Amino acid sequence: SRLLQQFPALKQSTAADSRLKLEQSQQAFRRRDFTTALKLVEEADKVNPNQPATLNLRGEILMQQGKFDNAEGAFKKAAKLDPKLRDAQYNLAQIPFKKKEYAKARDRFETLYKRMPGGDKNQAAELIKFKIYMTLLMEGKESRAHSMMEEFQFTGDTPALYYAQSAWEYKHNNGQKAEEWTNSA
Repeated sequence: SRLLQQFPALKQSTAADSRLKLEQSQQAFRRRDFTTALKLVEEADKVNPNQPATLNLRGEILMQQGKFDNAEGAFKKAAKLDPKLRDAQYNLAQIPFKKKEYAKARDRFETLYKRMPGGDKNQAAELIKFKIYMTLLMEGKESRAHSMMEEFQFTGDTPALYYAQSAWEYKHNNGQKAEEWTNSA
């Protein structure tokens, strides 16, 4: 680190190398090549450690690999380093959802929803609201889920209502109706 202080150009090069590795890792992640993505994110972390975006991506890769506890640790660290990184906060709520701990996931999603600027008009807020709906539906709290589904609007802004209807139909073994809703979305 003393070498980096003496030679600022070296520090800039190191940061650029880290960004390149992170971008390559994101590309591998989108291709669902999680082994390569994890290798590249580890290389980015070695060059420029403890970057919130790198930690968040590491968590996403681990989550896709089913390593939920390790993923949660990465998301917590990313959120601690950058409390404004909404992706890490959202991913932290995803972990209990993936583990079928719907009440815990709902608590996390509701906390995140309350912090969202712009309320229901915001697409990110609508996604979080949809996830809250899904926790209710998956937990069998159908009357609350149905009430929440009625709050979604037929708009071009988000397909939340269509996917909510589709999930409802799948949950009630109406595959054809579910597919119609999904196709409409």
